Amino acid sequence: MDFLPHPTSGVEPLDIPFVADTPYVWGTDFWDFPKLHGFGDQWASLPAPRLASLAQSWLYFGTLSEFLGRPVDYREFQVSRSISGKPLLPLLNEWLVTHSLTPGGATTLDPEDRKQVLYEHACFLDAVLHLTEDFDTVSQSHLKPLPTIVLSVKVLCVTLRGVLWDLARGDIDDALRPWPSPATRLRREIVPAADTQGIQTLPPSAQLMFDVLRLRGWCPFYARKVLTQYNYALAYYFTRLFRTYTPHLSHRTCSDDECVASNADIFSYVPKHARRGCNCQPKAAPMDQIRAIIEDGGVPLIRLRGSSKTGVRMEVARMTARTRFVVVSHVWSDGIGNANTNALPECQLRRLHAHINELKPLRRTQNTDLDDFNLLSSLDTGFQTATALRPKYLWIDALCMPPGGGPTAFLRLRAINKLPAVYQAADRILVLDATLEQTSVVDSDSLEHFARFAVSPWMGRSWTFQEAALASACEVQCSDGTFDAFSPQPRQRLTASTATAKKRRLAWLEALTRPAEWMGRTLLGRAGAETRELLDGSTTMGVDIGTAMVKCLTRSLSQEFRSAFANGVKPSKAAMGAGRLAPDFCTLFVQVWNELSKRTTTVPNDMHIIMASLLGFNTEPLMRLTKSAERMSCILRSMDGIPMSLLFNLDGPRHNPARNHRDRWLPLYPSRQKLSFGSTFTNLRAINNDLHLPNNTVSRKRVAVLVCTGEPDPFSSCKFTLRDTSTGEQYAIGVHRKDGEADAFATPEIGPYCIAIQLEPELGGAPRGHTDDLGVVRPKIYAGALFRVRRVVTNVRKLYYHNLETEYESSFELVEDEAYDLETASKRTASYLDGGLAAAFLGHQRGILRTVYDCPLTVSVEPPVVDVVNSPAKEGPTLLAQPLPETWQVVVEREAMTPVTSYLALTALDGLIASGCVGLGIGICATLFPLLPLLSRVAIIAKLVLHSLFLVQMFLFPGVEVRLVWDVMHLGLVGGYIAARVLGSGGGVKGVDVLEWVFVAWAGVGHTVDFAGRVAVQTVV
Repeated sequence: MDFLPHPTSGVEPLDIPFVADTPYVWGTDFWDFPKLHGFGDQWASLPAPRLASLAQSWLYFGTLSEFLGRPVDYREFQVSRSISGKPLLPLLNEWLVTHSLTPGGATTLDPEDRKQVLYEHACFLDAVLHLTEDFDTVSQSHLKPLPTIVLSVKVLCVTLRGVLWDLARGDIDDALRPWPSPATRLRREIVPAADTQGIQTLPPSAQLMFDVLRLRGWCPFYARKVLTQYNYALAYYFTRLFRTYTPHLSHRTCSDDECVASNADIFSYVPKHARRGCNCQPKAAPMDQIRAIIEDGGVPLIRLRGSSKTGVRMEVARMTARTRFVVVSHVWSDGIGNANTNALPECQLRRLHAHINELKPLRRTQNTDLDDFNLLSSLDTGFQTATALRPKYLWIDALCMPPGGGPTAFLRLRAINKLPAVYQAADRILVLDATLEQTSVVDSDSLEHFARFAVSPWMGRSWTFQEAALASACEVQCSDGTFDAFSPQPRQRLTASTATAKKRRLAWLEALTRPAEWMGRTLLGRAGAETRELLDGSTTMGVDIGTAMVKCLTRSLSQEFRSAFANGVKPSKAAMGAGRLAPDFCTLFVQVWNELSKRTTTVPNDMHIIMASLLGFNTEPLMRLTKSAERMSCILRSMDGIPMSLLFNLDGPRHNPARNHRDRWLPLYPSRQKLSFGSTFTNLRAINNDLHLPNNTVSRKRVAVLVCTGEPDPFSSCKFTLRDTSTGEQYAIGVHRKDGEADAFATPEIGPYCIAIQLEPELGGAPRGHTDDLGVVRPKIYAGALFRVRRVVTNVRKLYYHNLETEYESSFELVEDEAYDLETASKRTASYLDGGLAAAFLGHQRGILRTVYDCPLTVSVEPPVVDVVNSPAKEGPTLLAQPLPETWQVVVEREAMTPVTSYLALTALDGLIASGCVGLGIGICATLFPLLPLLSRVAIIAKLVLHSLFLVQMFLFPGVEVRLVWDVMHLGLVGGYIAARVLGSGGGVKGVDVLEWVFVAWAGVGHTVDFAGRVAVQTVV
């Protein structure tokens, strides 16, 4: 597979053995190759060596011959005992010259014939890829050399398909639709592995690449990321990439679902020097100026001045609409942060100063395709020195964000709340990553740049995702320059090293002369300027293997960052696909969730802040909440709907999943399991304090709801069988309860079962782009959710949706009719709960099942039983169920809304009481302490100590609620103080000083109001 581009800093390619022994005869029927050579229809049962020979002769060399439209001598590809793909390059270039469009729009073929040829080639490659899956499913598929041969065929087909897609871009009729849009193309890419949670069985060809990555030192998380996000050609390219790591980081504790190597220990964190052996002193930013700007509602920026001889000094300025500045985006594990003060070592400041000075003005273009060459962007010799367009200021969290603890904590909350505005207003963000800074811009090509960027530690962090998603431009710092993170430039490809300095000078010469050629082709239409060979063997039409791979990789990165959050926080319709309703706010939530699910952060609670920022929420009230459940609940309750797939969170952390409450479904953080996109008619609607599951023509295609109509499960088993009485289908149900703890819901007394099954997407299905093969019936596994029916409400009224489209005309939801509250209440009984739900469905045309969420499920659709005697034994009891009638609806009850505003007010009252008591107490100790009796002295000292201990408890154990106990203790100390003072002064009440009365009144009234307020809030909740 050496026809693919090879990275400059790469390892040896995978050796593909030459095992073909039967020449492919061009002109014969491709699909009859096994029969023509004596294999018949039973080729799947051949021994592994013989099957590998068939696969290479038929699917490798046969595909080449059919694609190129000419005979191919497979002996030309043999080098010793291996295959070399280099003979393919001149053959492919010749084919491209024949089938490509010239700059003037002409072609050597008839335009209609050309379109038909490209269409047939695309269908052919898809069919071959489908056929290769058959070789991955045979019993001997794991035996050598079959996985290697199958992998080579898949890489070849995916590579040719990518070239074909780019060749046909913008030149295919709508009737011929193998040519998807860029967003659709990402979904149609054939990836080696499915992006599902937990351990999965990889196809042998994908397992081969995973093993190679692990043997070459890759982190398991990034090895899995390569296989689940990129097609076979790119995944194979990553196996050749020499992985660079930061020396002090270790991936021993990383897993397939998470990389924790870049997590920083905040308590022992120390900023690092730019180079080893440096002993320079840290320099602090002017904190007084920074604090004043933040208090005034502004954003502080830093300007570095000086040189290596005079040192670097910092100037602080306030961000304005005309200020050009750069956001320095970095990973804290690289040592450019500071958790305690706004200071960095001077060597790091000099390094930042040099990077900022080397930045060039941005060249903003709308079209970032490699083959769209722009004359003005190429004539940049004079414009690159236009210092007026260069940013002079920078923003970096280590200098511009106040520390979290102490008196600047409230300033940090304000600064975090303004982060989205900072990223959006910045001229660009500059990515500093220790692994990327070991890469050379000059000595490597664009494909290697973006490949290393895609698997860098920076790409795996949550905070950096927010920065890149909201920024207008992103540049990555390398050892000798920068490159645009989402827009590859032609000059970068031309400046790639070609092994000698002479060739590099020739490449620059070609870049300088290209504008003239561009003018000749565009303005004069020269006939002779059609196609010609470049130094790297590609053609001027901009279509070759390397270009196609770069485009595929940058499309993935662009979709990941730019499409979802272009121009702020607008949801991307392209991410949902064509033919669906306009994206709503839930769509944006799903996009944010899915992106954060594959990233990590040192502090898990930071996930809520990042999520709220990307959703456009005010994060300052959110940061005042200490519990993860409260933060996530606050975000979800700020939305008018919730994605239904949030209920099918199989293994993600949930809020007290073993206790008896109504929010057992509430996630704490984005889990590895991705959410599914929905629409207005498939999302959960929040009405009052309930969640209404939609039951319309659209939602029933996405989620099936089955209601157990028989006796409740008497065993509360972890596994049971569900039989649909209307269709006879059977489902194997696996209950996901928390291990090692008794579940309060594992009892039949709570109510009968109601089961929701998410039909899209399928769990454990084939990787994206794959289809079923060899007639193998794979068990269909879905995610599900278990609800327990608490009440049946039959007096309801319809609430119709707006008729946006014809297919939603019958869409409505049911709400309880408040006009018949007494009658409704009388029918909220348990008369239908003892196995009589079927009678309720028959006796009432419509109604509501009020339920409580229990736990997530795994649902397997069991195949029809043919052999009753030899059929496998079912686990657990068998329950009878029926689909939810179309005129009924399921409502999920939630816990009462947490009064966040009241909690925040009480928290503010705590601070006011503490500051007043401490100030007055210190005043008493300074003026009256010698005159106080012993009991009063002990009481006032104890009260000051209690305030100090409360601060320690609030920071070290924020989840422990002891404020009521503190209030009682403070009131007791205040009472003891004033009693001892009155009785021991000799003058009674008149002997007490005014300062003491103020102290007693402030503390007594304050703690009493705080105690009463917290009791009232807890009573309401």
